[in-house]
Amino acid sequence: MIEAGGELGRIHRLFRDIDSPLAATTPGWRLRFDLDAKLAEIEGYLSLIGARASLDAFESATIPLLRRRDVLLAEVPRLLDELEEAKSQVLHGDYGLENLLFQREGALAAVVDFGPPQPFLVAYEIGRIAFPAEHFAQQDWVERGVALLAAYRDENPRAADQIRFAPAAWLVQLIRSTYGLKQHYGDPVEFQADLDRFWLQRARGAEILFDMLPAVMKALPQ
Repeated sequence: MIEAGGELGRIHRLFRDIDSPLAATTPGWRLRFDLDAKLAEIEGYLSLIGARASLDAFESATIPLLRRRDVLLAEVPRLLDELEEAKSQVLHGDYGLENLLFQREGALAAVVDFGPPQPFLVAYEIGRIAFPAEHFAQQDWVERGVALLAAYRDENPRAADQIRFAPAAWLVQLIRSTYGLKQHYGDPVEFQADLDRFWLQRARGAEILFDMLPAVMKALPQ
């Protein structure tokens, strides 16, 4: 996590002054959230599941997550308001665990799969790698995230003020996303079982990060 945080700080520092010809995706990301439409989407999935004669393991696990999603979605407008001062710039674009290659001893060897130079929220990219849903099953996930954030701050001190927006920016994405669920009930993909696990992992992660947000904010490096 320290290696990943330091490298992200360097990337953001080097990309900070790039004048991209592409429009920022931040406004669209904000405006795409329609609370009523998202609530209706969740209700539609619950109706589909409720019409089943019997439930499989995926549906049994999904029902309680969807029932609580209404509560979480109602908080998204407030969380978006808290991101009003969050800054955008050119980023890696897909800085996740799947695009970081490590040597056996843990040193970061390479960062791959850069996206197009479209400015987006710095805090989103920080929060995504600091608090990946894969880590929420570990007891020390907060400590891992804070270690990454401290390394990021040390490498990119001019963006240290964006760290405080990172948990909320990533939480918004976890709450609003139905990726995986949408494919399960719409157009299943070749590896849908893996995508089912991905949905469940992220949906549970949204609940964990939401419940722990005050503690996470308190633990952020200064």
